[in-house]
Amino acid sequence: RMRRPRQTMQVRFMALVALTAGLVLVATSGYSLYKDVDDLRRDLANRADILSKSQSAALARPMWDLDLRVAAGLVRDLGVDPDFAYAELRDETGAIVATHESDRSRAGAVTVVAPIIHEPNQQTLGELRLELSRDRIREDIQARFLFGALQLLLTVTILIVSIYFAFRRIIRPLNALVQRMEDLVLDDLTSPIPSKDRKDEIGTVANAVEVF
Repeated sequence: RMRRPRQTMQVRFMALVALTAGLVLVATSGYSLYKDVDDLRRDLANRADILSKSQSAALARPMWDLDLRVAAGLVRDLGVDPDFAYAELRDETGAIVATHESDRSRAGAVTVVAPIIHEPNQQTLGELRLELSRDRIREDIQARFLFGALQLLLTVTILIVSIYFAFRRIIRPLNALVQRMEDLVLDDLTSPIPSKDRKDEIGTVANAVEVF
């Protein structure tokens, strides 16, 4: 009897397609994620720069007037930003005048220090330190990674199922022909040849077996 292959063409082809699709999806998703995260980090840095400069300009008058209550209120106002982590106001001597902190992580935060300048005489009255957290960026990366993993799993599953059923329509008649050829080797010349009425390549093979 003919020796059956241990690993069928169907299994090899499904594994190759699954691997190729997985690599393509990982590469495209990884590049897209890298670009999106880079844009998010750039936007966060730009926002930190704009916030610090605008708020330091607003702090110039109360710092000049030594109105520390108003100055502290302006520092607290920075907390409305969704990525706000920490703000610190210092006077010209370096002494801390006011601070404000949120529950967001300061690890790896975008930090900007803006001088507080009294415009009429260009005198430096202190500085404002602002930190914006990267927590939301990290959360976005985790969500995108999970979505990408699910998308990869779903795509590969659909491909494998589609290939399985497509190959089944091909492999089953081929297996029947192989079985008939084995019967011919055993001198069974009376059994009918399967699939010989088909109009495709399998029908061509079946008719060749009949001639044989």
